[in-house]
Amino acid sequence: MPNEILLDVSMMEAPRPLQEALSAVSKLKDGEYILMVHRMRPCHLFSFLERMMVWSEDFEVSSDKYVVFMANSDDLSTIEYIKGKIADEYGRTLSGSGSAVLECS
Repeated sequence: MPNEILLDVSMMEAPRPLQEALSAVSKLKDGEYILMVHRMRPCHLFSFLERMMVWSEDFEVSSDKYVVFMANSDDLSTIEYIKGKIADEYGRTLSGSGSAVLECS
C-alpha cells in the first residue's frame, strides 16, 4: 500500500500553499502520494505539476474544501491505488489520466 503524505494548506495564505506543495512534490518517491487539502482549487499549481511530470487529480469536496492527489506520473501502481481510494472514499470514478490544466479565473 502506498504511503500517503497529508498536506493540509487550508489555513495558509498565498503563496505558501503553492510553495509547500512544490516542496513536497520535489521530495516525492515512488510508492508515495500527496493528498493536499485546500480551501479552494489551487489553479496555479497544475502547470508546475505538468512540467514536473506529476500526475494529479483534484475535485471539490464541499464549498470550502478541495482535495488534490499527486503522484509521480510513472508510478502506475500508486496512481491505480489513488483511483481506487477516490472511488471508495469519495464515490468518484476516474476514467481520464488526471487533471487538465485550467486557467485561473
